[in-house]
Amino acid sequence: SMPLPLRTTIAWGEFLNVQPIPWVYGRCSVAPLAFNAGQTQWCIADHPISGVDAVQIDGAETAFTWRNAADSVGHPIALIELATAPKDNGAVTVDVRGAMNEATGELLENPADIARDVLRRSGIVIPAMEWADFRRACQLAGITAGGSLAEITTLRAALDSLLSSIGAVWSGGARGWARLWPSN
Repeated sequence: SMPLPLRTTIAWGEFLNVQPIPWVYGRCSVAPLAFNAGQTQWCIADHPISGVDAVQIDGAETAFTWRNAADSVGHPIALIELATAPKDNGAVTVDVRGAMNEATGELLENPADIARDVLRRSGIVIPAMEWADFRRACQLAGITAGGSLAEITTLRAALDSLLSSIGAVWSGGARGWARLWPSN
């Protein structure tokens, strides 16, 4: 029931709107946050990411550069840079490959790895071995996940959303944390 510890744009000192800075996982499309007043730099995630595959403004592909960088307080973030700001406040959408395993650099898209990383970022470190059976079950079923955590909510609600979206049940007190349900 503890709150998901997402930072907000207030951490940057200068910001256009107060918004949570998202955590992004797997392969997904996200709406980035304006990072500078000129709206040529956009923050994708509050952590390094694996890559950016495309950027669209109002649905039309546009040229961009992306990099993992540090914000004004030295916190790692993922940024895209556009040659010019979107006209008429056009909607920016980014096709992204999100957070990576800190040890291997592998894209986190297995639901077990994502759940474990969400817990880690929330200050709860769980050994990988405790998630091994669920990880293997997701792998054998060909289940991957992708999306962003971009709103202030509880850790429990974030895990519920992720795990119920793939048909899994979970409990912090259960052996192995989570399992696909029904188990066939």
